[in-house]
Amino acid sequence: MQSEQDTYREGSISLGGAIA
Repeated sequence: MQSEQDTYREGSISLGGAIA
């Protein structure tokens, strides 16, 4: 995980939605 924005932008539905 690099940045919250990066993670959310890369996988908003996959990981971003779950993490963020």
